[in-house]
Order: sequence, then structure tokens, then C-alpha cells
Amino acid sequence: MKAIIGGGIGGFTTALVFEKLRTPYKLFEKAKTIDAVGAGIWLPPNALQVFD
Repeated sequence: MKAIIGGGIGGFTTALVFEKLRTPYKLFEKAKTIDAVGAGIWLPPNALQVFD
């Protein structure tokens, strides 16, 4: 089983890839809830293809 440390953009993207590959994983995040913090990020169109 793979471990993903952190539920940020990188952690969630890695989890999506593992889901598609049917690779078992566990995601660890220290925050009690996942909330918007008001920070914006910009992703180029080719990066958004990962989420599609």
C-alpha cells in the first residue's frame, strides 16, 4: 500500500492517479476538515487534463 502525506493539490492529484491505476493507497492529512482558505491557485490547461 502506498502512503500519500498531505491533502493539498499534489496529494489529491496523486490519489486520483492511484484510483485510476487501482493502486491501494492511504491519504494522511493533519487538518480536521478540508476547507477553502481563500488562496487561489492557477493551473494551466494541460494540468487540468489530469482532473478530467
